[in-house]
Order: sequence, then structure tokens, then C-alpha cells
Amino acid sequence: MGMLWAKMKLTAPSTLGGRFKPRPLAGASAALQETIEQVEPKLRSYERLAALYHEYAREFCPDYVAFLRSLGKKHRVEIRSILDLACGAGTLTTRLAAWVPHVVGLDLSEAMLTAARTLSQVQPHVRFVAGDYRNFDLQERFDAVTCASDSLNYLHEPAELVQVFGCVARHLKPGGFFVFDALDDRGFRRCSGKYVPIQINGTECSIVLRYDAENRVEHALAVFGTEIELHRRVPIEPDDVLRAVTETGLTVLDWFSVAGFGLLKYGGVRNFYVLRRPA
Repeated sequence: MGMLWAKMKLTAPSTLGGRFKPRPLAGASAALQETIEQVEPKLRSYERLAALYHEYAREFCPDYVAFLRSLGKKHRVEIRSILDLACGAGTLTTRLAAWVPHVVGLDLSEAMLTAARTLSQVQPHVRFVAGDYRNFDLQERFDAVTCASDSLNYLHEPAELVQVFGCVARHLKPGGFFVFDALDDRGFRRCSGKYVPIQINGTECSIVLRYDAENRVEHALAVFGTEIELHRRVPIEPDDVLRAVTETGLTVLDWFSVAGFGLLKYGGVRNFYVLRRPA
């Protein structure tokens, strides 16, 4: 019963969503539609969105703390150290740090790391480092590694999962876990043609979601007035994960989708994965 409850709790934020709801792009203001059609994106990914990201993401961030608690208990592994890949503004990292004594967050965006350090300033046992999750070496091993909120969808192509999994395997202690989630093709199709209006602390932004199903790539836009960030993502299917695992020495303990609050195993919108380094 413990793991079933943990799966339901893990997937609930993704299923229920937060206060920022997607809307049909056809109903967006004329100014927004004109901007996305005529203005070229010039801002780096998360250059401005980083300052808003924690408030935006905290309601739909998966509850990996409860899930890892149950996972460790089931497999009799004491989790005392965690590496949070693509940690972003530190939304999950700070939650993990309230539970375990040693947490490291890694992200490629300096703007996100700045936001994360601000958020975690009362947690001195958290460390943040700049790095690419396809190629990093921290010279230490962890009991668990996380990568939340579809961050792996920022890979250039699914084949790069081999590089990520290889790095993770080298940073896991024997018996350690790697838990993550990712959107699949169905998830991108479901969101395409919509936008999410955001207003946080006096700043307004619209996230515009547009998916090219034929070429299997999403070009999302974060629009701030007449300034635009471009966010490129690709879908990751369960078969992509299962194929990459065979080359890295990790094993698949489980995978499940948001369908049925994690109680059903089939690809659908957002999928969650549990990999393990053999003891």
C-alpha cells in the first residue's frame, strides 16, 4: 500500500495541475498573437523566466520526497544524499534538502542557479553547481538522483539519454536510485496550440506551446511583452528509456504514467521512471 500511495501522491500535481492553466491560443490577445508571429526570440532559455519559475512550477512539481521515502523503505536503502539534475530554480531541491542532510543541485542555466541559491539561502547544506546533465563529473556518489518536471525533454534528441544515464550511473552508489519524469508525444500533442498566462509579483508572461508532430519537436515561447525566450524540447517515449538503459549498467525497476494517478503502466502524456544501479 505504501508504494501505491506514493505513486498517487507523485503523479497528483501533474494530473490536477496548478493555478496557471493552459488556454487555447486562438483566444489569446491580438498583441500576443502578433508578437509570436513577428518577433524573433533573442533571450536565452530561462534568462527572464528563471525569476518567476519557482512560483510558477511549485504547484505542479512532482512530490519526489514522499516517493523516495517509500522507495527507500521498500528496498531497505537509507537515502542520505541526493543529486537533483536540472534543478532549475530549486523548487524540488529545497524540498529534498528539508529531508536529507546532503543535496546537490546541478543546472546549465546561471539564471536558474541564481534563483535557486536565493530560494535555498536558509539551507546551508545545499550546494549548487553549473553543469550539463549529459556530461558532468562531481567526484562523488549519491544514494539517489532526481530529474523532475520534464527536464529531460530538453535533450537535443532521445538518443542522448545514454549520455545522461551514463553520468548518473557513475554518480550513484551501488543500489542507488534514479527517478525522473518526461513528456511523450501524446503529452506534447495535448498541450500544443495553447498558452499559459502568468502574472507573478507584477511581472506578466505567456508561455506559448507549439509542437511539430511530424518532426517530433516543440518550440515553446516564453513571451515577456515584446521579448521572447525560445525553449526547444523533444518527446521521450518509454521505449527510448528502455533502450538507453541497456547501454549504461542501470536497471529499470518501474515506470508508470499519470493515467490513473500512477496506477496504470502505459505511455500517456507524462511518464515516471525508476532506475537503479545494481547493488
